[in-house]
Amino acid sequence: MRLGAGWTVGGDLMWLHTKYERGSSFDGNRVAAGHVTYTVPYVPGLKVGADAKFTGNTTVRPAGDLKAGGYTLFNVGATDATKMGGYGVTFRAALDNIANRRYWEYQYADYISPGDPRTVSLNARIDF
Repeated sequence: MRLGAGWTVGGDLMWLHTKYERGSSFDGNRVAAGHVTYTVPYVPGLKVGADAKFTGNTTVRPAGDLKAGGYTLFNVGATDATKMGGYGVTFRAALDNIANRRYWEYQYADYISPGDPRTVSLNARIDF
């Protein structure tokens, strides 16, 4: 959705509710995500943005006796698309998990792993 010149806003919502065939209930998961991006008018190719993702409590085992707690993550970043030597070049910078939130990520039944801490990433892509 566009809010005005240069602004883009979007979001996603997912609610899972599943049941194992042997009859034990598995309370699915609730996930919501939103993002906002701004195209900087005086710097061609530059976009800045922020996003947030909420993940609800997740049942880890089919028996329902272990849950990983829910969490919310906030991220910010910038992208600059330009040309260098006749090739398209995109530079990206991001700061993920701004609050350095500690959380458990569900991998598959009976297995979780620690989520990523605050992370800074810088990269460049050349299209040739």
